[in-house]
Amino acid sequence: MSAPQRPESQRRGARLLAETLDVSRRDLELAAGHSSRDKVVAVRGMSADAAETRLAGSGGRGMSSGLDLERFRGLLESERDRLQHAVQTVHHDGSLLEETGDLAIGSGDHIADSASETYMRELDEGLEENAEHLLEEIESALERIDEGRTGCAASAAGLSIASG
Repeated sequence: MSAPQRPESQRRGARLLAETLDVSRRDLELAAGHSSRDKVVAVRGMSADAAETRLAGSGGRGMSSGLDLERFRGLLESERDRLQHAVQTVHHDGSLLEETGDLAIGSGDHIADSASETYMRELDEGLEENAEHLLEEIESALERIDEGRTGCAASAAGLSIASG
């Protein structure tokens, strides 16, 4: 199961979709898939067939023809670099015991200190896992750009158009 998109990703996707379809962002409504990677979007004032035609690039400005791929490649590469640095920042080579030297609660230790160390380690591991997932998605997107597979087939992108 794929991780749901973040609100900022959804806003960017909506902006790109509105630009591609040549409609206002207010004309787009997320009909289904609020917490899923797969979305169903209703486009007010446009039939599903017309929207899909525009997305496919026949009869309208398609996703790949309307994009500055080098700009997006640069954005993806910049985000990849940022995430790689984030992974290095939160990665731990050793165990918590090896890093702290002692997990036992002694007379000078407080249980909250041990709990805080454990919590921070688990938070770092979660952040690292998320960053690695995003890095895989970025690498996949860069491969699609390199291979010229940048058009948006509605089903391949996890996007369905409903009549608005």
